[in-house]
Amino acid sequence: MSQLARLRAFAAEGDKGLPVFRPTVIPYERPNGTRYVTPAGKPQDLEALRMRAEPYGDAAVRRACWQAVTTWALFNAITGLLTHGYTASSDAIRLCSKEDEALSFPEFNTSGMPPALPLMPQDEQDGIRSVAAQTIVDWHEAGSPGMIRAIEHSHGHVLAYKTKLAATATTDA
Repeated sequence: MSQLARLRAFAAEGDKGLPVFRPTVIPYERPNGTRYVTPAGKPQDLEALRMRAEPYGDAAVRRACWQAVTTWALFNAITGLLTHGYTASSDAIRLCSKEDEALSFPEFNTSGMPPALPLMPQDEQDGIRSVAAQTIVDWHEAGSPGMIRAIEHSHGHVLAYKTKLAATATTDA
């Protein structure tokens, strides 16, 4: 018996042309006919994020917006879509978002450091906020890309924080 004949003789059932995988009953059929179920836990717009992230809804929405702008600026560093260039835009976004996060959601400040923007002279703060505002305008003009992913990411942060709070509440009790 040749080596090929031996391989064929000892082949798995699927290799002999028999159906290995049998179709199963679909437990749920969406109205549009797809077999996939959209998870109910992920918000798809800012209002849904605001409602599901309570009591941190407003902070979660702002965090999602900042994250979407930051990601957009990162991926458009060389395209010319940024009015002030990548370095100035990304630095301004980072400083402003950290300040906003510290003011609106202090529990998320994982570094423990205060934001750097309020420690700068007022004229520098104004210039940085102006660059960040123009970058947000550039992002809006580009169609506000990346918002859904940023919403899901922000929602995940809120859930992680709520889980952490619940865990510390049970260990303290």
